[in-house]
Amino acid sequence: MALAFSALTAAVYNNADATSYASLSVSPAANSLILWPYMARGTTTPVEVVNTGLTNVRWINLNYILDGGSAIGLIIGQCDSSPGSGIITQSVIGGATNIGHAWSPIQVTGHRIIDPIEYIWFGGGPVDTGAALTEIVDVKTPTFPLNRAVSVFFHRIAEVTTPRTSWTEIGDANGSTPTSAFETQVRTDIFELVSQRGIGSASWVTSSRHQGMVIEVNEASAPRHRSRR
Repeated sequence: MALAFSALTAAVYNNADATSYASLSVSPAANSLILWPYMARGTTTPVEVVNTGLTNVRWINLNYILDGGSAIGLIIGQCDSSPGSGIITQSVIGGATNIGHAWSPIQVTGHRIIDPIEYIWFGGGPVDTGAALTEIVDVKTPTFPLNRAVSVFFHRIAEVTTPRTSWTEIGDANGSTPTSAFETQVRTDIFELVSQRGIGSASWVTSSRHQGMVIEVNEASAPRHRSRR
């Protein structure tokens, strides 16, 4: 079965000062994988969040990176045959208060059940602390030809993000106080290669501080490796 990606809900940017954030109601498919990329804004150093909700979904925090007052990260949810419906609560670990939070949940089918995520690359080696019009994340050739990439980008201006050519935008949310924009995109026909390396990118109109990551998702028949990259 080929990998398939769809928005589980619309992307959201919530600028409330809070220790937790509630999603829209979600209804994931049986045995699907939920990718839950997020962006957290803090008054000083933001911290990781944890998801709760839907008792038949196993939530796993995979990785995140910090850049001053912002962080981007990925949580995955592994659904059983009856995941149900409901609201997901995203709580800041340690009870700190964030000043803004964004998320763009993605449903995946056709994935490998065990170790569905092969690798996560972060842009800017690993944190881009400068301002620019574009974020480019350079990734390695996929470990299996049917694997596909999902890219996630955040920049600190309240304007829409332009996805990379030939990629499908899944979510694009932006808002103010503090100004932020959050983008997710996928390319399902190929794992794009440029000079034998994969590329994920996005752009925006105003030069701003930014972060990005690319997620390699394992297709159902991808062989397991003794160690990841």
